[in-house]
Amino acid sequence: MKMQSYRNLVITGLMILLEFFIGSVGYKLIMPDWSWLKSLYMTAITLTTVGYSDYGIFSESTPAKIFTIALIITGIGIFAFGASSLVGFVVEGHLSDVLRRRRMGKKISKLRDHYIICGAGGTGVHVIDSLSSRKVPFVVIDKNEERIKELLRVRSFLYIVGNASDDEVLHMAGIERAKALISILSDDRDNLFVTLSARTLNPKLTIVSKAVESKSIAKIRKSGADYVIIPDYLGGLKIASILIRPNVVEFLDRIRADPVYKMVEAKLPEGSPLVGKSLRETRIRSETGLTVFAIRRGKEIIYNPPSDFTLLPGDGLVVIGSKGQISKLGKIIGDTELVSRWFS
Repeated sequence: MKMQSYRNLVITGLMILLEFFIGSVGYKLIMPDWSWLKSLYMTAITLTTVGYSDYGIFSESTPAKIFTIALIITGIGIFAFGASSLVGFVVEGHLSDVLRRRRMGKKISKLRDHYIICGAGGTGVHVIDSLSSRKVPFVVIDKNEERIKELLRVRSFLYIVGNASDDEVLHMAGIERAKALISILSDDRDNLFVTLSARTLNPKLTIVSKAVESKSIAKIRKSGADYVIIPDYLGGLKIASILIRPNVVEFLDRIRADPVYKMVEAKLPEGSPLVGKSLRETRIRSETGLTVFAIRRGKEIIYNPPSDFTLLPGDGLVVIGSKGQISKLGKIIGDTELVSRWFS
């Protein structure tokens, strides 16, 4: 229906041009003494029905009268058809779509430290819902407009209809200001191209990419991805874990879904008062009630760290706690925004 209205508007425009052409030629033939400019002018005032006060000559020319009557009738028909097409164009949402995209573009241009989700398919929907629940700013890129509109029926998010591997589209999504990009397209080649483009446009960007086949992991990593995930592989691992360690899986799932308690990694910033101290000296347990059950140092994870473990800048303290407990931990380590990132 939208394409039909668009075609109708185009047809209307062509018919109006044709009407002007026929009118100008007709008047020139009927009134040979008239110039082409006068013939065009007469056609214009006839079709717009503004009157003929300048041309009393029509009272002396029957052919001119008949031609003018025909021109007026066909002109009214064309303009009526055009008006109905224009109404259909507006009602069906074409103009509203343009205005909505402009408003959305302005909102996207104001984003900072946001996430860019490339792909709104099966995996993308879960990412969208997860980030939405945490109120994390993000923008979705997908070339399937109907799929996005389907998701928007029960969700609200910023989006761009386009190819995520196109540099211009990534610029529209504010990739220079983004914090991370998630490429979860259905084809490994597309994910590779998106990763390569994103890494070129923003070297500091954190990039997570999906891989359909395991043989694509190395290529996608070489193109610039920090993390490469195979959803089917993770799903298989979870199914096996449910069968082998059901209680552990249930515990982890409850932690992820728990509205009160969250599993948090608190990274020690440079200049933190805890740097250089042992876990015992930090008094984290006594002041917050939290237990540090793991520490991530670079790519290494130290489970159940001993009390005499010395902390360094960049160490990630993994804990499970409530909003109040995480807030206290943030104050202790010198990261006042820690609680807002996990309990927003």
